[in-house]
Amino acid sequence: MKKIFFILLLISTITVFAQKKDKLDDLLPKEHGELFYRGTNGKILSNEMNAAVVFDLHKTKEGFTIHEYKKTPEIGWIHLDEIYVTDVKPNFFKMDENFKITYREIVDSTNNKYIFKEYNEIKKLIRKGKTSNKIILSLEDTVTVYNEHEKIISMQFYKNNELIGNRNWHDDGSETISNVFFDCDEQPEYPGGANRLSANIKKSIIKLGVISEDYDFTSVNLSFIILSDGTVKDLVIKKDLIQISGNEAKEVEKQIKKWKPAKLNGSYVNLKYSIEVFFQ
Repeated sequence: MKKIFFILLLISTITVFAQKKDKLDDLLPKEHGELFYRGTNGKILSNEMNAAVVFDLHKTKEGFTIHEYKKTPEIGWIHLDEIYVTDVKPNFFKMDENFKITYREIVDSTNNKYIFKEYNEIKKLIRKGKTSNKIILSLEDTVTVYNEHEKIISMQFYKNNELIGNRNWHDDGSETISNVFFDCDEQPEYPGGANRLSANIKKSIIKLGVISEDYDFTSVNLSFIILSDGTVKDLVIKKDLIQISGNEAKEVEKQIKKWKPAKLNGSYVNLKYSIEVFFQ
């Protein structure tokens, strides 16, 4: 039995490596559209070298299709997502990404820069800012992000599509941690690795009674900010429509050890981090 398991594992491993796509051309269709290259933190690039994400923009009868490719350290390039752009008018169009509908409106333009607004499927404002491309965003200056009640929760500052800083607020209007990034050159590291982190969080959640031991689910999602000094703040626990924050989440925060923080452009930065913790 062990021998059979080992053979199956070996075949699986060989298959994964055989399918590894080290070059984007290995994955792209022969007749692809216009390619847009992006590096770490949204940096605009002119070719595949150092690219982390590539967008392939196709013109269609209905509008456009965007294929998003991402480079991973494990298996190289993967096809990450497909976005459909329809109902295209000169200054308005609809975007469908995994059945999540967004509308984008171009409200003004000057010197090849466009002022845009984005709305959710019920036409609530969720974001506005400036871009040099209507479809594949190339962000400039201040981009404002809104919650479901159209209250400002973030003001993000960009230069050539790279995030250079931000101010952030909770839904209740209180200001929270500023200059939080979503991408980095060097990933943060937890003492003992990812398995140790999951074990510590799971133990803390049950021990502190944040979630009952009589759980009927297999996992929860956590998001938090790893500060530039390695400490953790603003932890939120989510499962379906349940969200746990505040004092209960802070108790779990205290049980998480100090990280080796993330680095961007040679400096330690605050990084938004997410993890799924499995219970069964």
